[in-house]
Amino acid sequence: MSDRESTVCPFCNLGCRLSFEVKDGEVRRVEYTANSRNEGRLCPRGNAASSFVNHPKRLYHSIVEGKSSSIAAGIEYLRRRLSDYKPEEVLFLYDNTFSVEEIDAYSNWISASGFKNMAYVSFSPAKVFNYGKRNSVNQDAVTSAGYALIVGDPYSQFSVVSGYLAKAKSDNKDFRYIVVDSVASNTSHFAHKFIRVKPGFEGLFMFGLWKVLTGKDKESAPLAEALDLETGAFESTAGMIRNREGILINSPVYARSFDPFLTHAVCLRLARDIDGITYLPLGIRTPGRVAKPFSSFLPMIMGGRVKAIISFAPTFPWGLMHLRSVLKKADFVSLSSFFIPEGRFEFDLLLPMASELEKKGTIQTVFGEEKLNLVIPSISGTLSVGHYLDRISGSPLASKGSLPDYYEDFADSDIEIRAKALLDMASEKPKKGYKHLLMASEPAIGFMSVFENEDWIKINPRDAQIIEASQGDEVGVETEQTDIALKLVISEEIPQGAALVSANHGPSLALFELSTDSSTCEGLLKPTWSRLWKK
Repeated sequence: MSDRESTVCPFCNLGCRLSFEVKDGEVRRVEYTANSRNEGRLCPRGNAASSFVNHPKRLYHSIVEGKSSSIAAGIEYLRRRLSDYKPEEVLFLYDNTFSVEEIDAYSNWISASGFKNMAYVSFSPAKVFNYGKRNSVNQDAVTSAGYALIVGDPYSQFSVVSGYLAKAKSDNKDFRYIVVDSVASNTSHFAHKFIRVKPGFEGLFMFGLWKVLTGKDKESAPLAEALDLETGAFESTAGMIRNREGILINSPVYARSFDPFLTHAVCLRLARDIDGITYLPLGIRTPGRVAKPFSSFLPMIMGGRVKAIISFAPTFPWGLMHLRSVLKKADFVSLSSFFIPEGRFEFDLLLPMASELEKKGTIQTVFGEEKLNLVIPSISGTLSVGHYLDRISGSPLASKGSLPDYYEDFADSDIEIRAKALLDMASEKPKKGYKHLLMASEPAIGFMSVFENEDWIKINPRDAQIIEASQGDEVGVETEQTDIALKLVISEEIPQGAALVSANHGPSLALFELSTDSSTCEGLLKPTWSRLWKK
């Protein structure tokens, strides 16, 4: 007999409702929930939810010192190794897959057990949404908007939002789409005004627009010149916004912007300073509670003061070359994953984690809190972080408090400093031999490679002629981090001198520089100069 189980999709911060057909404890397929805020609409991520739960590479056992073991053996090994270190020598990690309740329990357990260090780990640019207090968005503010000012390509990443905006457009013949991006996209296709900025510098345009709208602009010509725009671009955009109610959507992508913090900070200011603007930040979920960022502990790891790293963060991309070298500085590394690792696992311990679809709890979305409903019990014994902690301790620990909900916002002076740094960067030349600025996209259709394998690189037709390559050719891509081969896609959507790869493709993501933001100590993958050639 089949049952229908409903929960909230955990794969982005829109919080769409979805249902599953569950038979004999097994998820058979995704079903739509018509009487929901998203009216049953799901993007490819939501449609792939059953494939995530039933993925053939789900990890069901622990790996202890390179050998497959039971989960119980993995827990006992972790308990024993933890006793080898002083409390200040151990760092515990968590990520956005934790529910609010799990973060509170995790932080309380760490404190009650005598440990000192806890960090949030994410390299998605959506973590910028942790900065500054934001109110939940009212759905009516989206569907009744008079315009949508959009930074990025949410129609490719989070296509459900297009339904909300389509309703706004159908109800208002004067509705306008304004899109800011460096690459033509599914979203810019609908734009009444497409502001195509210099690749990587979307934040600088939003800074100039904020200055114009608040009357603080002294001279916009240098900004326009740096962005390869006409001088009047800021004022003409401001004219479409003034005295109207609209929605401001910021949809950041891995390695697409040199400073996504600036973009987010300015978006917060626009919503604060300009009447009628509602800010809708779109991305992967942020955790709802914040600890120090992982990158702030890098000096302690590299200096040997942190000797053990314990990660219950299944999205931590420990396979990236940048991070492997950091983790190898520690004496003991325990990691977690949803999936079986590719190749040989080279650290001390790997534990399988239950997904959000296999547990209950509260998560934060842009529209407010939503509840995970435990669609099915954790398959094959995979555990949530709470169950791991209970087994390590031998008994459940009561929740006693919680971490802050968000980091402090940036001061106006910080925004000015960031904008000045980005303006100076705009005139910098690439390193010798590296002629193409490599950026990433993150279309939902490539999520987990369920529907599409995105082992491609997109460049402009003129750049394809220069390297004497044709559609479908194998192209070598080299950065200072690594080099790989990808299939060539030739597209007018890409500006000359730029190249685009998919963040859904792990080897492509490894091409990018991982840098630490000096103000926040957050680690970010940024656009990176590259060399291309026909193989």
